[in-house]
Formats: sequence, C-alpha cells, structure tokens
Amino acid sequence: MTRLLRQRLEKKRNDSLREAELQLQTGDGKDIDPLLRQISLYNSVISALPMNRLTEGLSAALVWLLCASAVGLAWRYHMPETRIILTAESEAANMDIAEAFEWGDQTSIRSTGATIDHMEMLKLPGESSATTLRDDSWTDFSASQIQLSTLHRASGGEFSIELKDTDTGIEIRSTKARFDGKFTLWGDTRISSGKYSKSASRNYSLRLEFPEPVRFRSPENSNVPGTLRFALSEEESMVFYNLQVQGLRLSRQKSYEAGADKFVSSITGGTVQLSDISESVDLNAHEPLLLKGVKGRISELRIGDVIRIRFDGVVKEIFTGPEGFRTDLRPTVLQFIYHQQPLSFFFGAVTFLWGISWSARKLLMSGN
Repeated sequence: MTRLLRQRLEKKRNDSLREAELQLQTGDGKDIDPLLRQISLYNSVISALPMNRLTEGLSAALVWLLCASAVGLAWRYHMPETRIILTAESEAANMDIAEAFEWGDQTSIRSTGATIDHMEMLKLPGESSATTLRDDSWTDFSASQIQLSTLHRASGGEFSIELKDTDTGIEIRSTKARFDGKFTLWGDTRISSGKYSKSASRNYSLRLEFPEPVRFRSPENSNVPGTLRFALSEEESMVFYNLQVQGLRLSRQKSYEAGADKFVSSITGGTVQLSDISESVDLNAHEPLLLKGVKGRISELRIGDVIRIRFDGVVKEIFTGPEGFRTDLRPTVLQFIYHQQPLSFFFGAVTFLWGISWSARKLLMSGN
C-alpha cells in the first residue's frame, strides 16, 4: 500500500515539475507559485511516508557491514614502514653498507696478533713495493705490539663483524666492496704466509726497532670476503659511529656434525622500540630477529667483550621468533592512527559507534 501511494505522489509531483518548467519556458505570464507550493507539499508527504522495510533493512545491514569492515581492515593490515630504535648486544653483526666510511682518524687499538685472508694487495715491512695476492692467500702476524690505525670501507656489499673464541678474537669481513687499512708492527715480529690451496707456507722473523706499517686491500667485487682478524685486550674497545646501512642481520653461521651450515641468532639481549606506537619489545638471548627493507643509521657499534649496537631507522618488516612461530612487530593501521592521529581516531570511533547503533536500531525496527 505504501509503495503504491509513494509512486502516485511521485508521479503527480513530477507532472507538476514539468508543467512549471513549461510555463517558465513559454513565459506566458502565468503565476507558478501555486505549482511550487504543490510540489513542496508533495515532497513533504513523500518524505513522511515510511520506507519499505526490506530497503531499510538492507541499508542498515550495508552500513553495519561497512563499519565492521573498515575496523577489521585497519586492525588486520600493518603499516608499510615501521620506525624502530634497536639497542642490542650480539656476538655478530652483518650490515649492508649504504655509504663509505672510515675508522681510525682519532683513535687506534693495540694487539699482539693479526691475520688477513683473501686480500688482493699486501705491503709488508721492508718491501719496496706491494705484493699482489691470490684470493686464497693468508698472512699471520705476531709482534710485541701491533697497532691497528686506519680502516676504510667503500659503499655497497656486506660488512660483517664477529667475535671468535680464539686468540684473534675479532673477525671483520668485507664482501663485494673494497676494504683497506693499515696497522703497524713493532718489536720482535714473526710473519707467516701461504695459500689455502697449498700446504707449504713462508715463515720469517725480524726485529723492528721502530713501528713499521702493513697495508692491505681487498678485491672490489669478490664474493669471497676479505678478512681481518685480531685480538683485542679487555681494556680496549673498537667503536664505529654513524654507519649508514640498508640491511642489518644479528646472526652467525654455525656448522653442525652433519656438515650443514645454518645461520642462528647471535643476540645476547636487547630491546626494540617501536617509535610509531611508543612500545618496546625485549629481545631474549639467541632469539631470532628478522629485519627486511632496512634503511637507517647505526649511531654506534662498539666492539669489546660483546658487540653493542644501536640502530635508528625504518624497516618494512620486523619479526621475532623462529620460523613457523614468528611474531610480527609491525603496528597495525589502527594502532598507528590511535597513537599518531588521536583526533582522527576519536572522530572515527564516534562515527563507527554511531553507524553500528543506527544500523542496529534500523534492523530492529525493520523486523517489527
């Protein structure tokens, strides 16, 4: 009944609209005010008529579905980037270097033993020219005093630092980018060199009354890492500042009896601060941490009895825990809005509650 009445009233209103339009076009001077009042009356009556219950129910259900879907999507989907501050202690750190850096401008460290592997150039004390080496060459140094004074690393490739349970306890590796440096020998010195592909080696001793430099350089594009190993006394530490990186992994390679190698977490403790939502997550010893899409700065990397690292930047993905049981630390869109846009979150919450209550009211009324 209501639907038929609405159709009749709408037809009469449309007829009146066409008649008023025709009078305005012909300009015959007739007064159209009665027609306008009639059209207004039709509109008032049509607006007062109850809507079809099915239509009301569908409209209410649609509004409820849209509100619930918007909240569900905001809760389910994560932000494309997450700002983090990572403070960790680790036994190893592997970095993809974004910008070249130097170490040793204002500091140096002392040792009594050092080894270099897979370098393409080596300049030894007493030699007039540098020696070109094969990829599988190695050289050991022991002296009354060894002082590491400068290191330079070009951009690109992987740069790794690892603590070893040996006399040469720190290992620095560089892959796919030039890595060069200098250290000095002083006092009673012994040098051994050879190649991994041959058992024979060269050994000789000398007495250096004054500090003599040793210079080395790794290949630029080799997949075999150029390596520097040296011992560090308990009183000293080696510190790198402001390293721009585009990749960061706190893990080390471990060999098992079956001959298979596996990368395991080298973390001994730490904290990940999720800056966007002001939350912190503690890292347990040897808990895997997976970072993808890294871009930022290592403000300090300090090597001593453990590697202490502080990273500030953004990541596209961040997970903790072993594979199959990983925890996604990225904030959801809803969490981000709550912490970063509180006013928008408030009005969004009000709109959501109004939509849900309006839909529930309409659905209840349409059912009666």
